[in-house]
Amino acid sequence: MIHKQRIPPYPLRMPLEVREWYEEESNKSGRSLNAEIVKILKDRMNRARGQRKNAA
Repeated sequence: MIHKQRIPPYPLRMPLEVREWYEEESNKSGRSLNAEIVKILKDRMNRARGQRKNAA
């Protein structure tokens, strides 16, 4: 049996207009709200890492 590590929840407060935008984007892409936020954060992280590599 494979045991997955449980990631503790992280309560994130955001302005209503931001949450509504993310909800719209998640509906368009067919992702959950959480998956959409994680995707956008990972995209941003990868861009930042790429910029650091190019600056070195």
